Amino acid sequence: MMETSKRFFYLLLIYFVVGSSAEVHSQPYYYTFRYKDDFKSAFFLRINLQSDQTEFLAEIFRPVKIFMSVDQSRIYVLTASSLQVMKPEGLERPLQLMSGIENVLQVLEAPSMNRVYVSTGSIEDVYDRTIVLDFQTLTPIDTIHSFYAFDQPFISSDGNKIYRLKAAQSGIFFQALNPTNGIVESEAACGTLGPFAFNPGLEAARAGKALVRYQVEHGSDWYIGQEYVTCDPMKTVPSKSIRFPWRSEGYLSGDASHIIIEEVRFAKSETERYEYRPGTIYVYESKTGKLTQHLALPPQGKVLVFDNYPEKFFYYIEGDSLSESLTVDVTAITPTDILLDTLISMKHQAFSNGWLADKSFVKELDNQMENAQKHLAKHDSINARKEIEEFQEKVDKEYQKTLVDHKRGKHRDRRFLTEDGWKLLHFNAQYVIDRLPEKSKHGRDNDKDKKPKK
Repeated sequence: MMETSKRFFYLLLIYFVVGSSAEVHSQPYYYTFRYKDDFKSAFFLRINLQSDQTEFLAEIFRPVKIFMSVDQSRIYVLTASSLQVMKPEGLERPLQLMSGIENVLQVLEAPSMNRVYVSTGSIEDVYDRTIVLDFQTLTPIDTIHSFYAFDQPFISSDGNKIYRLKAAQSGIFFQALNPTNGIVESEAACGTLGPFAFNPGLEAARAGKALVRYQVEHGSDWYIGQEYVTCDPMKTVPSKSIRFPWRSEGYLSGDASHIIIEEVRFAKSETERYEYRPGTIYVYESKTGKLTQHLALPPQGKVLVFDNYPEKFFYYIEGDSLSESLTVDVTAITPTDILLDTLISMKHQAFSNGWLADKSFVKELDNQMENAQKHLAKHDSINARKEIEEFQEKVDKEYQKTLVDHKRGKHRDRRFLTEDGWKLLHFNAQYVIDRLPEKSKHGRDNDKDKKPKK
C-alpha cells in the first residue's frame, strides 16, 4: 500500500509540473564527456535536452571540466594541459585558448564590457590570477591578482559591474570590482544579514542576483540547517530567507524569480562514501520565500538551468543504456492539498524509517491531517491551517521531550521522534502553513521554524 501511495504522488507531481516536448530546439544542450577504456582520451558529447539525442562532437585528451556561455555559443573545455574554446559550427577543430594552467575555477563572460574573465588557481594558492580576455578575439589583455580565486565573481544586472561575495564579522557584503584592474570600487550589504549569518557562500548567480547560502548559529555548540537568500547588490534588498534543514545544493532560475533547492545526501557503499541525490527538489518564489513545488524526481539526476529558458529547468538522468531528460516548469504551483497529501506520506515514511514511534502518537497525527484535509475540501483554509499548526506543535513537543530524555541519559521511550523525523515533519508542515491564510485562532506570528531548545 505504501509503495502504491508513493507511486501515485510521484505521478501526480510529474503530471502537474513536468512535461516533455517533441519539438526540437537548437538549445538547450548538455555537454559532457565519457572517458574511453584507457582513461586518457574521452568522447566529447552533446545531448539535446528536448529530444534526448546524443551527438558525438570530438575526441579530447584528458578533459577535466566544461564551462558554457549563457547562450551556449561558446563551450570552454578545460583539459589536463590547456583551456580550449569550441564553437557549435566548428567543434571538431577547437581553438587552443591557453596552456600551462593548473586549474580553471570559472569562466565569466561580460559581453557589454567586451571581456571574458578566466579565474584560475589551485588549492595551495587561493589568491591566484584572473586572466582577462578580449570578448571578440579571445586574446589575453591583462592578468589581475586581486580576485579571490574561489569567490565566483558575477556580472551585475546592468552588465557593467563585477561583484564578488565578501563575508565579514559584521555581515555579508558584495564588492564591486573594477573590471580592468580588480580594484575594489564600492561595497553593498546583503540587506540586514548581520553577524548571525554563519559560514556564508555564493551558491549561484543569475540575472545580476546572487543566491547566498549560510547557517544561523543558535548557540555555542550547534546550529540548524541552512538558509538561502537572494540579493541584488545594486538594490541591497534581499528576498525573504528560506530555511532548509537538509544538506543541499541551490540554483536560481534563469531570471532569478525562483530558487531551486535540491536535497543532497551522503551514502555509503562497500568501498566508499559518496554523494547521493535522491531527486527530492523544492522550488520557492525568490521574493516571498514561499514553497511553490515539492518534486519527487528519479534519483541521481542533474539539475540544469539556462538563462535563456527562465521559466524552466531541466533534469537530466544519465543511465548506462538509456538517458532521459525531464522539463520542469518553475512557474507551476503544486496545489496545497497535494502538498498536504505529500506531508501525510512523509509521516508514514518517518514511521517506516524508525524516526517516529508509537502507534497512538501516529494516530494523533493522522487525526490532525484528516481534519485538515476535510477543511481544505470545504475550502476552509483557516481551520485547515489550525489543524496543521497543532500537528506541528505536537511534533515539536515530542521532539523536545526526546531531546530532554537523551540529555538526561534516559532510555528512549516507546514514543519518540528523532531529529531526522522532526526535520521532515516540522519543515514540510511549515511549507504548507505558509501557503494558507495567516490569520488563525492561535493568533501567533509566523515564526514557527525554531528548533526546540536542548
